[in-house]
Amino acid sequence: MKVMERNCNKSRGFTLVELMVAVAIVGLLSSLAYPSFSEYIVRAKRQSAQEVLYRITSQQEQFFADNKTYARNLTDLGYASSLMALDDEGQVVPFGSAKKNYGLALIWPGTPTASGTTLTYAIYAYPYGGQFTRDTECGSMWLDESGQRWSYGSSGTDECW
Repeated sequence: MKVMERNCNKSRGFTLVELMVAVAIVGLLSSLAYPSFSEYIVRAKRQSAQEVLYRITSQQEQFFADNKTYARNLTDLGYASSLMALDDEGQVVPFGSAKKNYGLALIWPGTPTASGTTLTYAIYAYPYGGQFTRDTECGSMWLDESGQRWSYGSSGTDECW
């Protein structure tokens, strides 16, 4: 009976080997999950930039409907500056912001025609900081007045849009 009492009162814990196996499993799972998570973050920031490009395109079309010409810069569309940026949350911020992921510019406003109207434009989003180093597949993205979109990176445009 005394032998049974001693075994019941003995406290059990983890051995060093069990602890090392658990740490190894957690490390393996983390090393598999982190690259997927990082890629997800890159794609989410890219999608935020694309949404803003489409929003500016919509604003350009409204501007054209009201003025019979496209805006020559982002200030004509109501933005604070001709150069803007996107932050970590996908919000439009001043270009000088330290947390910018993409810079935005309205370029190629076209040459005025004989009637004085400008009929072409393109919107350009170019990655900055960590987004620049991580998003080598798509890189910068363009969208023009005809809805044509393209990107400059190692992947084709179809994979990026």
